[in-house]
Amino acid sequence: MSSLLTDDLFVREVEARAARLAEDEFVQFTFAGTPAAGHFCCVACGRDVTCVGLLPPCPECGSRLWEDAHTSPFARGEASPAPVPAYERWLEEDLDGTARTVSGITLALVLGSTLWALLAFVVSVGYIVLR
Repeated sequence: MSSLLTDDLFVREVEARAARLAEDEFVQFTFAGTPAAGHFCCVACGRDVTCVGLLPPCPECGSRLWEDAHTSPFARGEASPAPVPAYERWLEEDLDGTARTVSGITLALVLGSTLWALLAFVVSVGYIVLR
């Protein structure tokens, strides 16, 4: 009886290890044009890029398939870290643009409502005067 229990535990352990190995071998590819942030490596030529935004086609070979540079077997060398000041500058510009858009929409709503109310007042006064 203990042999059956031991065999069952052994089979479970082998299945669990096989499942972990299958997960470790999974490769996540990213296509050009996909929103991405991080370090990527071209699958065709091995060029590494740092991207914040839409992933471009490879500037070296034109390939559109990328892989995470930290796990890629195609990487030429160690991926360089993203320049933090450039990312912060991009983030600040994006936030400024959003703030300008929101303030413009707010101004348009306030001025539009005011103009409509003024127009309605002028028309009603004109209607009363003409009567």
